[in-house]
Amino acid sequence: MLDTRVKTYDLYLAAWSPIPDVDREHRLRQSLTEDILFENPMKTRRGLAEVAEHLRGFQVRIPGGSFRMNNMIGWVAGAL
Repeated sequence: MLDTRVKTYDLYLAAWSPIPDVDREHRLRQSLTEDILFENPMKTRRGLAEVAEHLRGFQVRIPGGSFRMNNMIGWVAGAL
């Protein structure tokens, strides 16, 4: 599927991987907005810098960890 949403999500997932910080930040800038709000049960993070910090921490907790997308399912709502 050639879709900008897939490319964007792949860039975001790649930012979780064990890569240099400069590459991580580049991928985050390509896939998220500057005012991103990232929430999980542990903590809320605001902005790209805090998200990048969280992803670096992920690599400390799970060295070599990564995510990948196997499939993206989407649909287009039609007119009634």
